[in-house]
Amino acid sequence: MHAEELKPGRVIPSFDLPAANRQGRVRSWDYKQHQNLVLVFIHDDQCQACRELLREVAADYGEYQRLEAEALVISRSEAAALRRLAQDLKTPFPILSDRDGTVFDDYFNGAGQRVAGVFVADRWGSLFKRAIADQKHSLPGESEIHEWLEFIEIQCEECFPPEWPL
Repeated sequence: MHAEELKPGRVIPSFDLPAANRQGRVRSWDYKQHQNLVLVFIHDDQCQACRELLREVAADYGEYQRLEAEALVISRSEAAALRRLAQDLKTPFPILSDRDGTVFDDYFNGAGQRVAGVFVADRWGSLFKRAIADQKHSLPGESEIHEWLEFIEIQCEECFPPEWPL
């Protein structure tokens, strides 16, 4: 039995996964109160639509940093395949291996076998937006993800205080 469907406003499930292109493990809560998160779930390291999205995110990574966000890619592929993917695309962000599918199950409510998706959470771990694609071509574009991050930033009073006194 899987948990209830993850919807905007709910806190994202925490995870602790090995990084294919970094030393050690990456924990979602390491970013809490520090950075917004863009979680890109790819179902296959060879999926051309997924690879194109990762290329776009890598090309715009400086903007992610400006918006105090980190991109994390999560795949069920083996670490060796993900290391090759990271090298091929020259990704500046961590690519994580969820070989047993536990994190996919947490985020996709058990339907994570052949799906891809993007989940954007604010720096407090609250899910802002999710886009789930069971078709390879239906992932959101990088510009849409970027707009979501900009919207999160203008809502954050601590990050973007009003110019007038309250």
